[in-house]
Amino acid sequence: GVVHWVAYGIAPDVNSLAEGEGTNPSPRIVGGNNMRQMGTYFGPCAPATDSPHHYIFSVYALDIPKEELPAGLTRDQFLEKVKGKVLNMTSLVSTYRRPQ
Repeated sequence: GVVHWVAYGIAPDVNSLAEGEGTNPSPRIVGGNNMRQMGTYFGPCAPATDSPHHYIFSVYALDIPKEELPAGLTRDQFLEKVKGKVLNMTSLVSTYRRPQ
């Protein structure tokens, strides 16, 4: 699948992000590399003729010092580094279809 955003190093007391905060670098977020090799979010962009796509948003509570997760990790690199250090996690699955 397409990785739209990899973000980590977010303080435990952060419970929301400002509008657009993920699409620009933020001091509150360490950016990993998405499929476009960017450290920020890029939104859904499937062709208008495609059926709805599923999007999975996953959030992890970690037991790992922030400095052990350098900027620029891909999703797979991030998951490898946090293996065995996940305290809890949840996912939200959504669908989106680009208007025709």
